[in-house]
Amino acid sequence: MCAAPTRCVRWARDPRLPDRRHLLHPREGAWVLVMSEAALNWLAGTPSVMAEQMDQLIEASTLPNVRLGIIPFRTPARVFAPHGFGMYDSRGVCIGTKTATALTTEPRDVADYEALFDELELMVVFDDDVRELLRATADSYRAS
Repeated sequence: MCAAPTRCVRWARDPRLPDRRHLLHPREGAWVLVMSEAALNWLAGTPSVMAEQMDQLIEASTLPNVRLGIIPFRTPARVFAPHGFGMYDSRGVCIGTKTATALTTEPRDVADYEALFDELELMVVFDDDVRELLRATADSYRAS
């Protein structure tokens, strides 16, 4: 999340910057992204920019090495993630907080985050359900 959304939107859409979509097409490996529906509705730009973002997520969700899951509104919460984190297989976890980013490779810490991710993943929708949710969100932005 960017502290200055307007600046971030300009940066993200700057045509002078290289296209970053190739990051989703690695030669090996896969991406699994889990986010809340609330994150999709946080207006971090203009409604048209947000609609474009939903379209990009729909496109990314169809890639064979990408699995996008969204926790829909009103899903009973099994667990809460206290902060954002990224997992790198079972090798490490990158933990983002308000003031810092940390990387841990401690097996016990990695196992805790794997268990948290497994619980979060039980609350998400994937595939066609996620694309339907993203289309509805994009339509809502376009109607704004």
